[in-house]
Amino acid sequence: MCIRDREIIARNPLVIVDCAHNPPSAIATAREIFKLGLAPAIFLVGINSPKDYEKMIYHWSKVAKCFIFTKANSPRTYSPQMLADCAEHRFGIKSFVQENPALALQQAIDMTAENEGTIFVAGSAYLAGEILAGWKMV
Repeated sequence: MCIRDREIIARNPLVIVDCAHNPPSAIATAREIFKLGLAPAIFLVGINSPKDYEKMIYHWSKVAKCFIFTKANSPRTYSPQMLADCAEHRFGIKSFVQENPALALQQAIDMTAENEGTIFVAGSAYLAGEILAGWKMV
């Protein structure tokens, strides 16, 4: 599997943690998810300012089943509710808000049907680091 700046942390369901944090990396990840047959995926996303969140959400929305927006421990994190509103109103993708990243990941896992499907964590290196650190503690 072609995984760039990513780590697969689980296989059932497939959970991929990515450092994609700008529009060009969102384009690349959306293409790879599509090419690998992993769409539609559940996206667990937290984005920091001043990133162009609308473009990132736009590209991911093409391969998303839904979004769960959260926030990393960073003073620059965009409001998860603002991101959810953007995804739903601009791109028509069902979105959820869970401010705690660990609880957001558990929500994504609970949403996968019989552990089938893909969960894609992205939007911030801070978020990726928090998810990876929390996963390794389990």
